[in-house]
Amino acid sequence: MANHSSVENESVIRFPSDGKIYLNNQRVFITSTAAMSLLRQGLLEMVGEIRTRQFLVLHGWSLGVHDASITLQNNTNKSKEEMILDGPKLHTQKGHVYVRPLKLEMDIKKNSFYMEGIWRHSHEAEEWKKLFGLDNRPTCYTTIGYASGYISTILGMKVIVTEIKCEGKGDDCCHWIAKPEREWKDKEVKELFSFNETSLIKELESAYEQIKEERDNLDKSFTIHKRLTSELIQGHDLQSIASVLFETLDVPIMFEDHQFNVLAAAGLDEKEIIKNNEQMKCYKNTKMKRFKELKLEFLKDFKPAVVQVASQHYRLMIPIILNHQVTGYCSVIRPTDKFSILENMMIERSSVVCAMYLLNDRTVIEAEQRMRGNFLEEILSGKMSKQEIIKMGHYVSVDFLKPFHIVVVNVFHTEHNVKEEIEWKDDLVTKISGFFKKMSIPILITYKSENFVIYIQDDILNQCNKTIQSLTEEIMTVCSKSYPCPTFYSGISTCQDNIELAKNQLEEALTAVKLSTKSKPITSYEELGFIGLLIQTGDKEAIRKYSIQVLKDLLEYDNRKGMDLTKTLYHYILNGGNLEQTACSSALSISGLRYRIEKIKDILSVDIRQPASSYPLFLAIQMLIILGEIQFDL
Repeated sequence: MANHSSVENESVIRFPSDGKIYLNNQRVFITSTAAMSLLRQGLLEMVGEIRTRQFLVLHGWSLGVHDASITLQNNTNKSKEEMILDGPKLHTQKGHVYVRPLKLEMDIKKNSFYMEGIWRHSHEAEEWKKLFGLDNRPTCYTTIGYASGYISTILGMKVIVTEIKCEGKGDDCCHWIAKPEREWKDKEVKELFSFNETSLIKELESAYEQIKEERDNLDKSFTIHKRLTSELIQGHDLQSIASVLFETLDVPIMFEDHQFNVLAAAGLDEKEIIKNNEQMKCYKNTKMKRFKELKLEFLKDFKPAVVQVASQHYRLMIPIILNHQVTGYCSVIRPTDKFSILENMMIERSSVVCAMYLLNDRTVIEAEQRMRGNFLEEILSGKMSKQEIIKMGHYVSVDFLKPFHIVVVNVFHTEHNVKEEIEWKDDLVTKISGFFKKMSIPILITYKSENFVIYIQDDILNQCNKTIQSLTEEIMTVCSKSYPCPTFYSGISTCQDNIELAKNQLEEALTAVKLSTKSKPITSYEELGFIGLLIQTGDKEAIRKYSIQVLKDLLEYDNRKGMDLTKTLYHYILNGGNLEQTACSSALSISGLRYRIEKIKDILSVDIRQPASSYPLFLAIQMLIILGEIQFDL
C-alpha cells in the first residue's frame, strides 16, 4: 500500500479526412460541454431532479465500465493498482475534468479499498453554474459515475465515488473519495447508485414504456371525454354520465351534492349506494378537520384527493365547482387506495362535465322559474282576469281550472345581508323547483319578504299518492337540508277551485304559518277552525281591541318589566297545563315556571288551570299572533 500521484502520458488524436476521429485507437466525436448541460436541463424538466441525477450517474458509470473493460483487455501484464491509476489519466484525456489522485490504499486479498483525489475544471460544475448558479449539493454526477464504474470494473466489486467538496457548490475544487459500497452508510449516496448496473438502454426502455403508457392514457381519456361531452350535448343526465364512466373504467362511480346527497351512481346496487353514501356522510360529520385538510373545499387546490372513508372504502374525490362554489363531488370508489393514472385523469374531466351539466340544468330551471314566479306574483296581486290566467297556464303547463293549495314556507330570523339573502333565497327556490321537477309535478313558486309561496294542484297529489301535509313535509326537508341554520315554518291553505281567489288562499296560508311552532312546524288553515274564519271574515280591528283588552294587564306587565309572561302563558295552555312539557318548550326550570304561573294568576286574577278561564286567553294570544300584534319564537 502506497501513495501515488498521476503520471502524465501523451495521448494521440488523429483527424483523418473521412470524418472519423480516434483517441487512443477508439473512435470518438467532439461536442460542446454546453450541449451536455442542455441535455441535463431537458432531463430535469422531463423526469425531475432525482431521476436526472440517477440517469447521469448511470451514464457516467457506463462510460467508466467501457473504458475499464478495454484497459483490462489490453493490459493483462499490469497490476490492479496500475490499472486503477490509468483511470484518472483516461478521464483527464477525454476533457471531462483534470484529475489529481491524492491517496490510494488497497488490499486485494482483504477486498479493502480507499482512494481520494482532487478534480479541477469539471465541465459539469462549470455548466451548472452557468445555467443555475451555485447549488447546495455536489453537481458532478456523470463524473462520479465514471470513476465509480471504472474502479468497480477493475476491482470486480462495487465501489462508490462521491464528492465531499464541489466547484458547483462554490468550493475551490472538487474533492472526492472512493470506497466499497458496503462501507457507505449515507442513504442518499446509496440510493444514487441503486440502479444495480442497469444498462442505459434498459433505463431508456423504461422511460419509453412510461411515456407510451401516458400516451395511451391520454388517448383513452380523450375518447372517454368525447363520450361524456356527447352525453351532455344530447341532453342526458348525470346518471348517463356516471354509467359511461363505469362502462369505460370498470370501477364504481358516485356523484353527490355538497351535502353528500346522491345525484347519480353506477357500478353499485341500491344497498351499496346507500351504505357508501352513509359512510361518507359519517366521515364528513365526524372527521370534519381531516376532511378540510384534504383541501377539497378550497378552489385553489382543484385536484383529486384519496380519502379512506371506512374499512375497504377508499375514494378518489374531486369537487364540482360551479360559480366559484363547491356544489358537489365526483368519486371513484375502490376497496384499496390504489387508483390508476387514468382514473385520476378521468375524475378531473368528469368534474368539469358535471359542472357543465349542473350549470345548464340550473340555468334552465332558473329561467323557467323566473317566468313562473313572476306569473304567480301577477295571480296573487289580483290584477289578472280568470281568462288571462287560464290562457297563461298553457305556457307553464298548469291547468288553472283545477283545485289547488297555496303553501307558505316562512324563514325565521335570517342573519344575512341583503345581497346574501337574495342569493340564498334564489338558490333555495331553484332547489325546491328541482325537487318538484324530478317528480314531474308542475308548480309555481316565488318568495315575498320572508315567505316562499308555492302553488300546488290538488289532483297531482292523488297521482303521486301524497297528501298536501306529506308533500309539505318533504318541502321542509329540502329546505332544512339545503340551509340547516335558519328555522323554517309552513302554513297550508284550504283547497280552492277558483284561481281568482288565490289571494285569499295566500292569506289563509299566511294566517296558518303564524301559529306554527318548533314542535309543530307545519300548520294547515283547517286546523284553526273558527279562529281562522273569524280572522278572515270578521272585523279585524274589533278582534284586535278585544284580544288586547283580555290580555291588557299581562301585556302591560311584560312591557314594563321586560318579561315574556305572555309567551309562558301560551306555552302552558298549549301543553295542556303540563309543567314538564311547558318547562321544556320554554327552556325554563320547573321552579322558575311555577313562579311565573303564580305571577300570571296574580296579574290576571284568574285561575288559568280552569279551561273556562284559560281558553279565552289562549284564543286572544292566537289572534294577536295572527294579526302581528305580538311575536315570539314559538
